[in-house]
Amino acid sequence: MISAYKDPVESQDMKKIPDRCVTGFFVATLGILWYFSTRYYVKPNNHTVIIYDVFGKQIKLDEIRSNFKTHKVALSYISEYKRRFTH
Repeated sequence: MISAYKDPVESQDMKKIPDRCVTGFFVATLGILWYFSTRYYVKPNNHTVIIYDVFGKQIKLDEIRSNFKTHKVALSYISEYKRRFTH
């Protein structure tokens, strides 16, 4: 005998599929965001410019600043040093 009555258990199983897909999507998205946000979290506090002489030996000059707080300032000083000291 065929009845017009629908089985409630079968209906509940069909509702679980989209629910699981949405939950999986959010778990995957938040996992990817967490991975990429923690990957680049640690940044150096100081940047140091290392100076080499013509023979390739590392030297320390007192009159030249070599420790910087930001990368942008370090690059600016490097370009200035290259302009002043061509060798």
